[in-house]
Amino acid sequence: MTAFDAFAPFGPSARPVLREVLAGHPEPLSWYSYTTLRLWHDVFHYRWRRLGDGTVLVATAPESEHGHHLLQPIGPFAADSRAAVLELADALPYPLRLYGVSDAFLREHGEWVAHFTVHLDRDMSEYLYRASDLAELPGRRYSYKRSLAARARQAATLTIEPLGAANLEACAEVLRRHDETTALPDANDWLAREGAARATAFCHFDELNLEGILIRADGEPAAFSVFEVQKGAVGVVHFERARREIPGLYQMVNQEAARVLVSRGCTLVNRQDDAGLPGLRQAKRSYHPSAMIDCYVLEYRGAPH
Repeated sequence: MTAFDAFAPFGPSARPVLREVLAGHPEPLSWYSYTTLRLWHDVFHYRWRRLGDGTVLVATAPESEHGHHLLQPIGPFAADSRAAVLELADALPYPLRLYGVSDAFLREHGEWVAHFTVHLDRDMSEYLYRASDLAELPGRRYSYKRSLAARARQAATLTIEPLGAANLEACAEVLRRHDETTALPDANDWLAREGAARATAFCHFDELNLEGILIRADGEPAAFSVFEVQKGAVGVVHFERARREIPGLYQMVNQEAARVLVSRGCTLVNRQDDAGLPGLRQAKRSYHPSAMIDCYVLEYRGAPH
């Protein structure tokens, strides 16, 4: 037996539990929703367990790491739960890591965190924007983005439609055309992981309460965005692609997705992380995020001295 045998396979049974726990203990990082965890389950091989005080532990076994590790505990994380995680860490033959740890968790559990070394995970920190900024592209600092989006609208006859069962297959054509004209030799591993998560999204679109838009250019699929509303007024953009041979189409699909999220009552948009890819980092910075949601990794080092 291993320390993780008590964890159950991650699946639909986790959904009502996570909804209940997160309603009382919301988390700033977009990782912590059933939808996000389900999307990336096939990449990170999640398992889960609920402790006596209601705290939820999510185990992960990333291929790049030895053995199982944990995401940040979700919920009250009272004394018994804190002790249980330390007991689990002591039982492992390797240093336990906790991924996806927020600033708020570090502040609330500072004494317990002293059992770990703390590292800022810049590649997984998330970009938060004012929804109205992305939807309206106001002022001088967005003038170039407005110009590019307008250029796309002038380049072809564009139509926008909600994404759903009837047109999800059109996204495959967007991806094919995109990949033909995009070279990301430093990102193959990231693209493979994202591709697996995206496939889950398309297979379980309605079940996961996802939304999206599809843009057609002269009747042909040209761009799509997949998103959801999390935590009330925060929209989370999970996936986005556009054909690069139409200049400004990326700016347009970004803007149109934000407009839908504003219509859903969102005041903020989380466009997630940049995975450490320089081009993606530059693109996300160019939209002037209103805040970064820092993400940390903890590594167990035993009792503090």
